[in-house]
Amino acid sequence: MRHALFEIDVNGIIHDTLFNSLEVNHDVPSVFSLFSGAEDKLLAALRKARNSHTVHDFHLCEMEVSGLLFPIDGGLYLYVAPPEDASLMKDALHDFLRALSPKKGTHPTDSWRFYEQIQKLNNELMNKSRKIEKLNRHLNRLNEMLNRRLITDPLTGLLSRYQYRDEIMAAIEKDPKKGGVFCYIDIDDFKAVNDTHGHRIGDLYLQAFATRLRSLPLENAIAMRIAGDEFGLFLHPVDKEKKTFSQKLWTMIRENVVRPVEIEGKSIPLRLSMGIVRYPEDTNEIHRLIDYADYAMYVAKRSGKSKYALFDKKKYERAKSS
Repeated sequence: MRHALFEIDVNGIIHDTLFNSLEVNHDVPSVFSLFSGAEDKLLAALRKARNSHTVHDFHLCEMEVSGLLFPIDGGLYLYVAPPEDASLMKDALHDFLRALSPKKGTHPTDSWRFYEQIQKLNNELMNKSRKIEKLNRHLNRLNEMLNRRLITDPLTGLLSRYQYRDEIMAAIEKDPKKGGVFCYIDIDDFKAVNDTHGHRIGDLYLQAFATRLRSLPLENAIAMRIAGDEFGLFLHPVDKEKKTFSQKLWTMIRENVVRPVEIEGKSIPLRLSMGIVRYPEDTNEIHRLIDYADYAMYVAKRSGKSKYALFDKKKYERAKSS
């Protein structure tokens, strides 16, 4: 916190330093020594404050402080604070000066009573600032939690549907001349798992599947949860012939993923259908890549489930036009 209260004259000479938490020498002779380059602003404000009963302010945004000049008991006082604190203090000082201005023959101790009031207000401001800092820390923690939820799916820990397009783009940009494949995976008959065993078991089932998907012995693979029981795999770069690679990938998934899930003494079958799209041969647009893979997955499902299908653009265009 950067707060200070000085008793000064209209030439800027400091007669007394009532409190000072600025990072400056406490024995500086003038307010101009505190703020290099601010002489013109301060001098104009000092002249404006002479013989006045109102608060005058000036701003030193480059120093992240503001100043309030106010007269009392024949003296002139300068209060320095961060801009947001100074704006809060300004109203309080206006009220105080309005209450004092009609009085005649004020006692010398009035200044010290005023100084005590300033200290009290300053303490209140610092307490409020601490509360704001605490709230900001809490807000930052909430933002971190939200960011984690946006990046990773909270149930499975895989990349979330809010982030996977960015991750796919980032993977491509690392080596844009290389190709890749996108696999759209749908768990067959997952609704029956929920209907038979309940949603809690269904969630554990999805978590087990995600763990298997994440554990596949693949390099440069991005595993994601797209929605519900629909998942994705993006592999980039893929240097091998993609049709041969797709067959090997399907074999790998069947051997490592397609087997019953054991949950609380229950053995629940796990089968899946998968559609595969080649990048950039089939498309180099990310949203089309996912749409095409989704279509290929449904082709696999319609052909009897527990299969995979490569995207065929001619069949896709005929299906869309019919």
